[in-house]
Amino acid sequence: MLRQALENTLPLDDFVQVITDLTQYELHYNMKSDMFHARFEAGELGDALDLIRWANKYEIYQEIKATPFLIINTPVAQSFPCSPPI
Repeated sequence: MLRQALENTLPLDDFVQVITDLTQYELHYNMKSDMFHARFEAGELGDALDLIRWANKYEIYQEIKATPFLIINTPVAQSFPCSPPI
């Protein structure tokens, strides 16, 4: 059942989930993710598990953002009028 759910997940769904997770962290800690990540990497915030998870989510976000074809080459994204022709 889990395998089927993972196979049916679209990259766009993953991207939306990462953004949702980052927003939750930002609201909880009252800090933008980019500022958090810079401070985290500089060693200013410690290594609490929650902060490590936030840093990982931010790095995943950066990777997805750097490879937009993962987002626009999905059936859902292709149905939007703003999608570039493929």
